[in-house]
Parts: sequence; C-alpha cells; structure tokens
Amino acid sequence: MISNILALIKSESGLKAKQELLRSHMHNADLLDILFLTYSPSVNFGVVDIKPNTYGSKQLEDFILRLKAGELSREQLQAMLDSLDKTNQPWMQKMLNGNLGIGLAATSINAVLGYEFIWDSSKHYMRCSLPTKKAIEKFDWDMAIVQEKFDGSYCEMGAFGLRTRNGNIYPSIHPLHIYTGISPGILMGELVCYRDDKALPREESNGILNSLMQGTEPADDISIRYHVWDWKANDDGECDLPYTKRLAKVQEIVNSLALDSITCVDYQVVSTFEEAKAIAIDYIKQGKEGAVAKERMGIWAPTTSKQMMKLKAEAECDLRIKELVAGDALGKHADTFGSIRCESEDGKLVVDVSGFTDKQRETIAVNPNHYIGKIVAVKFNNIMPADGARPASLFLPRIQKDGDGIMVRDKDEADTLERIQEIIESGFVISGEDK
Repeated sequence: MISNILALIKSESGLKAKQELLRSHMHNADLLDILFLTYSPSVNFGVVDIKPNTYGSKQLEDFILRLKAGELSREQLQAMLDSLDKTNQPWMQKMLNGNLGIGLAATSINAVLGYEFIWDSSKHYMRCSLPTKKAIEKFDWDMAIVQEKFDGSYCEMGAFGLRTRNGNIYPSIHPLHIYTGISPGILMGELVCYRDDKALPREESNGILNSLMQGTEPADDISIRYHVWDWKANDDGECDLPYTKRLAKVQEIVNSLALDSITCVDYQVVSTFEEAKAIAIDYIKQGKEGAVAKERMGIWAPTTSKQMMKLKAEAECDLRIKELVAGDALGKHADTFGSIRCESEDGKLVVDVSGFTDKQRETIAVNPNHYIGKIVAVKFNNIMPADGARPASLFLPRIQKDGDGIMVRDKDEADTLERIQEIIESGFVISGEDK
C-alpha cells in the first residue's frame, strides 16, 4: 500500500536513506501520482484543514484517478476522506494540504527520478540580490539599468501560455491568452490589475488574478496589464545574451504587438549606486515598491543574481503583541504557532508577523503570556492601506531579532499608524544596504 511506503520513507532519518527508499519504489505509478498531487504547484484542491467525520475501508489507491481528474468540490473530497480507513485518512489530509511530512521535497524527489517530475521554480526563476556593502562594491555600475519594481504577480508568457512563478498556467479566459505564442521565446514580467487607469493594491490585484486562475473572469471595470522586463529563448538553463540585448528583444516584441495591455518597463541609465538609490526612493515616495538595478552585461541564470539588485525600502516600527495565531494543524508549526498578531497603539493597523526561528517559536509557545501585551520591533517594507472595514497592515512584516530571542522593547506604548507612516516616509533605508 502507498501508506506503508510513505510511512517507511518518513521513518528513515537521513535524506539519502529516504531517497534510496523512494528509488526502490520508482516503479510504483500510484506512489508517483500521490507525490505529484501533493507537491506539484499546478495542483490545488482548494481546501484547508479538512477533517474526517467517520472512516471506512478504502485506500488512497482507490481515488487516484478521480483526484487526478480534478474539479472536485469540498463535499466530494470530504466523502473520499470519510471512506478511507484510519491508516490512509491522515495521508490524504496531508496530501490536500500540500505536504506529506516525509522529509522529501520536490527537489529531492526530482533528483531521484532524474528529471523535473515536479515543477521546480528554482530552475526557472532569477532572483535579485540585496544591496549589501560587498554587493554594491562588486556591482558594475557603468551604464547600469534601473527599472521600477512593480508590486504585482510574476508571470511568464510563451508558447505554453501564461505561467506563474510556481509553474501554474492561467486558463484560456485570461485576457492576454490570445497573444501567447505569437512571439518566439519567453517574456518575463509582472501582471498588475488596474481600475480607472490606477494600479490596485497588491493584495486586491493578486486576489483578482488568483480568482482568474480558478476560472473566474475579472469584473468589467478591471483591466490587466503585463509589464515586461526580460526575455530568453527557451526554458533550458542560462541565457548568455547580455541584458541590454535581452531588453532590446523585449522592446522589439512589445512594439510589434502594439498593445496597451503589454508594455516594456521604463528604465533609466546610471553610473553609481547613489543614482540608483535616488531613483528607487523617488518610486517609493510615489507609493511604489522600489526599483531594480541591472548590470548591462548581466546574463540570465536561474539563481540569485549578483548582476541584478533589488532596491526596496525597509523600516522598523514598534507594535503590541495581541495573540499567537495557530499554525496549520498538519504543518510544521502545529505544536507552536504560525505567527503573532500585532497592533499599532491606536488599533488602526493589524498584522500577522512571522520570521521566527524554531527555537524562538518553542520559547514563546511555552510561555505565551510572557509575550502577549509586550511591545516588539517589527521590520517591514511598506504599509498596506485599510480596505473598508479591514484595518491597515504591513507588507512583508518580520520580527526583529535580538541575539537568539526577539526584540522586546522596554516601553509601554506601540507606534500609532500615523507614526508608522512617518517612519516609512522619512527612513528610506534600502533593504540590505547596512550589511
């Protein structure tokens, strides 16, 4: 049974031993299907923390074909779960939550199989480095290119359609779908939703795009624009064309399409980090996310590129801990907590903060009352404005460390929303710059 194999893999203590055990079962198509259904980013069952009401006598193998077919309602998934025996029910619960907890991830599974069985975004996505002192010194600033960093959803366009960073393909109802495959190679950029010619906040924009992925078309007053900044010939490894030539290819393709919905990202040419930083700060003052600096001779590679630097604002504020937010019942932090909910002094800003080490989680979970009500330092990149009844929040909040612990302030009052707005407007420390 698949459940027996999964239990055996989980019981092994080392990665190599787990991989060897998987290798001995590579012929088991049902096992591979369960691994794919669990870890492939293209599979999303749309349920969270589903629990059995009863149990039956069936096994996971009995439902694989139906699970692979997709488009299952919560009621159908619940019925499947309830008909499984007690041994198989926990495995289905973990599968639906996207982690079997056996100590193997997509990369390890692909290594055993010898090919990209499960989409691995690390092989398809180039990440920016941060502007540390060392990185700034080594960066080639001669005619470097600085572009606005859009606050949207990363997307690639090619013969395959429109693809997210995780490898999901948008359905054909996407407004830009009819233009995919018209031009050679792969375009890279960001999707942003607009209303009345104004970019929507990241959360709302990405919510619309997530709904679109599930088959719900956007409202008539919403337009989707694709802001493009890079190009490569195919999906295979590096593209050694210098960035100036790749950017010229982007401009050529965008100009040939001549669409308001597909644009090439504007850029400026600089010769120093200070010039690039000034441009980033100007974007931030406009309420945008920041900028990206790129070496003109930089190549494309699926790694954290030292030839591409992210320039985003970073600030720090003091918030009050209100409560611990429970972790996923089947996840890694089920026995501690998922995040801590914090508030500004006036209650106009509420945010769930993460960024804890396992040791910090254990310390806090053992004695939560020692922390609830205390003022802690929180780093963040921007303020997410209030939306209707929902209070303001922070973009990319993470707890500030103090050695092995978290930074607890010796004060009685947290910052108000007005003070936090002053902090982000006056600070403009670029993330990583002081390291």
